[in-house]
Formats: sequence, structure tokens, C-alpha cells
Amino acid sequence: MHFHIGSQITQMPVFKRLCSKINELQQWFTSRGFNLEIINVGGGLGIDYENPDKNPLFEDYFSLLNEYIDLSPGQTLHMEPGRSIIGQCGSLISRVLFIKNGSNTLFSIIDAGMTDLIRPALYQAHHKIENLTSTGNILRYDVVGPICESSDTFAKFIELPETKRGDIIAIRSAGAYGESMASRYNLRDLLLPCFRMIYKFGLTTNGARHTTHDKRLTTNDSRRTDHDNGNQLVFPVSCVGYRLFLRLILL
Repeated sequence: MHFHIGSQITQMPVFKRLCSKINELQQWFTSRGFNLEIINVGGGLGIDYENPDKNPLFEDYFSLLNEYIDLSPGQTLHMEPGRSIIGQCGSLISRVLFIKNGSNTLFSIIDAGMTDLIRPALYQAHHKIENLTSTGNILRYDVVGPICESSDTFAKFIELPETKRGDIIAIRSAGAYGESMASRYNLRDLLLPCFRMIYKFGLTTNGARHTTHDKRLTTNDSRRTDHDNGNQLVFPVSCVGYRLFLRLILL
């Protein structure tokens, strides 16, 4: 028996009501001679997009399922935590190309676009945006991409330190539904993703110092499997989480 009650749920009482419904349906099936081998509660556990360094409520979630679901002998419980595990593990890192002074708006045009993270353009999803290289006065900006589409917008009228060309921008909480939804629309290549730990320690799998290359994934790159390509470790597009999306012109 498999359930899906929604996405981005951060209130535990919602999952408590799910447990009650699971128990009710299980009794109904059991009374009619059906013995269910698996109960799958699905996913739905959300993350805090406003506070990307805050972990999801894993302890509360698993404790609640353990306490309130009545499993039959030999029955197994499955769950699909997905976003809650990898969502905060990735950030989209971009460089400011240009600051445009509109009549009423300051635009920070960055080199990342809706092809790299489509959630804001697709359904106005919120991602926290940080300027990693400025400590200037706080101003308000529309943060937009370089693609000739009016929807190529990451955020509107948000507060950032005074931003200039060349500044480094982090769009947080991009570990889930980021790379997996990326595209080559408008002839843009896919980003080359790298594991966070490689950049933290500057090492590749063979122990050599990591060399950063200015490139995106080409069509041939995206068909590769994981392997050590000299001093550059290349990862396939199919590996979704636990990595930092880097436009590799940064280090």
C-alpha cells in the first residue's frame, strides 16, 4: 500500500493524520483477508528554503512514524525522503555579469539561468540568494539570468549587499530538483557538477590537487560514467544530489 500526501510538508501533525489513515485502511484490508507486505508512506518531508543551513526534522519525523503506524508481523515500512536528504546539499554558484539600472529596479544579471535551476521560473519557487563576495550597503535587486526570456528570473526585489560585476552569487537549496530538471534550452550546455567535499579539500580521488576548469558539460560529458579523467573527476548528469553546482570559473 503506497501513499503520497503532498510535497514540502514541514508540519508533523500532517504525518500523524497520515498514520491514522494508514492504520484505518490496513484494518479494512486485513478484515477482508488481504495481508499487505509493504506500507510505503511516500515522501513529502520538506526543507526550509529560507534557512538553508537548517536540517529537516528527521528525528521528529521518524519517531512519529515509529510511534503511530501499527505494522503487522513481517510487514516492512518504506519511505521516500528524497528532497529532505539532498535539497540542502547543493547550491547553484554563479557570477554577476552586469548590473542594470532600470527606471525603478536594479537588475543583477548573473551567468546562471533558468536552464540551470528552473524552479523559480516554472512555479515561482523561492530560493535564498546570497552574495558571497560583497559586504556593502544593503540594496534591493531583481536577480535574473542571461536567457532572453521574461521568466528567466530567480528572485525579485530581494535584499543583497551592494552587488557589482564579478561578484559571486549563491542560490541555495538547489540539491533537489536542480540538476535533475536542467536543460540545454537556448543552446546552453549543462553545468559541470562537483562534489562539495572535492572543493572543500581541493583533492581528487587520486590525491592530486584539484584543478578547476572553465567548462560546462558537453553532450559527450553527460554520457560518461564516474571515472577519474586525469586530475579532473567527471560525474554523470544522472547523479542528482550531494554536490555543489559550480560554474567552474571560480577557484
